[in-house]
Amino acid sequence: MERCRGRRAWSLAALLVSVNACGPAFRPVQNFIPGEVRTPEPIDSTPLTLLWRSRPFRGPSAPIAHDDTIAFLGGSDRKVVALDLPSGGKRWSHRLGGPLLGGVLFDGTTVYAATSRPDGRVRAFDPRSGNKLWEVHTGDVDAPLALADETIVVVTQHDGTFGLASKTGAIRWRARFGSSQVAPVPLAGGDVLVTSHDSLFRIHARDGLVLFRRQAPAAIVGPWSHHATTLVAASGDSLLVAIRPDSLNLAWSVPLDGPLLGPPGVVGDTVYALTQPGSLYRVILGDSTVTESLGTPTWPPTVGPVRFGDVVLLGGSDGVMRAVGASDGLAAWELKIGRPVALPPIRLSDGTLLLVGGRGDVWRVR
Repeated sequence: MERCRGRRAWSLAALLVSVNACGPAFRPVQNFIPGEVRTPEPIDSTPLTLLWRSRPFRGPSAPIAHDDTIAFLGGSDRKVVALDLPSGGKRWSHRLGGPLLGGVLFDGTTVYAATSRPDGRVRAFDPRSGNKLWEVHTGDVDAPLALADETIVVVTQHDGTFGLASKTGAIRWRARFGSSQVAPVPLAGGDVLVTSHDSLFRIHARDGLVLFRRQAPAAIVGPWSHHATTLVAASGDSLLVAIRPDSLNLAWSVPLDGPLLGPPGVVGDTVYALTQPGSLYRVILGDSTVTESLGTPTWPPTVGPVRFGDVVLLGGSDGVMRAVGASDGLAAWELKIGRPVALPPIRLSDGTLLLVGGRGDVWRVR
């Protein structure tokens, strides 16, 4: 077993699962007492109401996980934070040994967070107390984590892909599928889709067994979104593609005018896509696919799109969240939340939204 010698572990046998050794001290806030819930305030020139505003961390990364009472966030400032949803107060936070570039995973009972260099570890925390449950050194992690069949699937930058037992962190398997920043996707039957730069793999989460491999239909650069019986993603060569998860075969593809900014927004049989040149598209799926341009913003877009009622929300590098008509692309309203808008809006179970700026500004609105 490793004894915290400060050196990189290169072999599987040298990887350490630990509860108390190696790494920064963990001092969660115990017996959290929620702050006073503020009176909701209308936000001028918008139809929104502000429930609260907070700045618990910096450099937010996706995904943000949550239940009905807590949101769990991670960022490039090395912090993992539990934020009280009713009040916006910080329940607990930890500063880890490296940036969190792949957000946070929550399975309802445990919070999982992975760090990139120089730390390169996956850790599990109790969601209420913040107490650390286990940690394991895997190497630098830049991609989000995935959970299937009680197994955490971890894609590292240089050291392969790992399957960790979700309860203990024990290493179940290790394989080399190629590095990627695309999150693995849980599939039916305890399987997982793993995306590399040029290939797609359907594997058993429990043992890492490869069921089949397909050449990727394009260079996938963003997360997969679910649409009916397909998975939809953006490619680096300006294609919006959909695959059938049972076979990983291509279902359809649509050429756009550039790579996408963030994941496509899927609502029913409509897919919204925002490209790097700044074009907003609406793709209507059916017997014949219809692609409509909803205009090109004059401001520099960074994230989106997310459908919210009869508008689509788009974020910009100027820190402004903008709403445009879902059918015509016309400007509806805008809200400055912090430069730049770093993540797409997160819809909570009660229909409210979390809006996140690059400085770590978090707004809860309805």
